[in-house]
Amino acid sequence: MPKNRLIGNLNEGWRIAMTTLTHERGSASFGTQVTIRNRLDTIIELAKQVYRNGKPLSADPVFRQKLADAYIRVDVMRLNNYRTISSQLRGREPGPEASLEKLYWSETHQNMQEVGQELLGVHAQLSPASPYYPTSVDLQYLFLFSRAETIFSGTSEIQKNIIGERVLGLPKG
Repeated sequence: MPKNRLIGNLNEGWRIAMTTLTHERGSASFGTQVTIRNRLDTIIELAKQVYRNGKPLSADPVFRQKLADAYIRVDVMRLNNYRTISSQLRGREPGPEASLEKLYWSETHQNMQEVGQELLGVHAQLSPASPYYPTSVDLQYLFLFSRAETIFSGTSEIQKNIIGERVLGLPKG
């Protein structure tokens, strides 16, 4: 590779790649949290309009608990973002704790989309273009995409290994 195309010092490509991924994992959660919150608000509103056994699904205590859990998880994401921003404002570079954020938001979004599929019930089999589909939001696509989020930027399993080794100080295993 020509010297003028080299990023960083020679033989430091792995360090640069890992630094880039760490920044991506940590900063991606800022916008992601807002997006996930908007999607959760859609699911909450839809739960008020979808009826099961003559009552809105939002009145079902088990389903309400799932909505509350999703709401709390998204709020934890928001608070983690404040911690990350505060740390960066003090000049601290993101470290392995960025894996905590990536793991948390990808798994939270996946969990929330499972709640969305439960909300759709039999309508989840329909195309969003169907006049019988209960919302303008393509919850099937979001459900499938949430699976990909636990893979890109490092799988959830890789994030757990990083957290175990570099945050908790556990031996490699």
